[in-house]
Amino acid sequence: MTAPAPPAKLADPDRQALLQAARDSPDTLLARLNTTANGLSALQSRLRLERLGPNAIAHERPIPWPWQLLRTFRNPLVLLLATLAALSLVTGDTKAAVIIASMILFSVALRFSQESRFLRAAQALRRLVHTTATVKRHDARDDITPALAADLGLHLDGEAPGVREVPLEQIVPGDVVLLAAGDMVPADVRLLQSKDLFVSQGALSGESLPVEKHATLPPDQQSVDDPLDLDTL
Repeated sequence: MTAPAPPAKLADPDRQALLQAARDSPDTLLARLNTTANGLSALQSRLRLERLGPNAIAHERPIPWPWQLLRTFRNPLVLLLATLAALSLVTGDTKAAVIIASMILFSVALRFSQESRFLRAAQALRRLVHTTATVKRHDARDDITPALAADLGLHLDGEAPGVREVPLEQIVPGDVVLLAAGDMVPADVRLLQSKDLFVSQGALSGESLPVEKHATLPPDQQSVDDPLDLDTL
């Protein structure tokens, strides 16, 4: 089950929120996140997604091409050639200055063309990657009647409850996520049930071997202050 996702560098309130999520009983945590063991309804998920935003890492905005072109001039070789061209003009060697300026223009144009092509290819590859997660959904009509939904201007999805594959960006706090061998953990999660679950967290903690995770927190971890060291997260 997902918990509120903290930034990469945990501030103290975010750390305490994760630690509290690991130490709470499943029923307490479900109540605090206003969810159930059967997950959220499609309506709840949509409303939380609109309020909290997508579950995605912020990417840098594409650099406008004028700034990208100006950045290509910030190159030691280009600066050296520009200095030589200026000295050639000062000494009256116009022919050498023109040749050096032509070399600068050719170098800048070639680099700008290559960088632009690389950025376009990277953006195209990013759009092709579609990562999904398996979540549980219950019927929204269990939470709200159709008449009340109509008064509030809400649309109750007619999809039958069950397991759904949703894009990773649509995971919200309170979702109940199902994990299997080879799956990527889509967010900060608290385990409700587990069996022979091993998580590779070397990218975060530097551990070379997968770490076994459990649904209940052992007594010796009640005082742990690092969320990465907790077996339930």
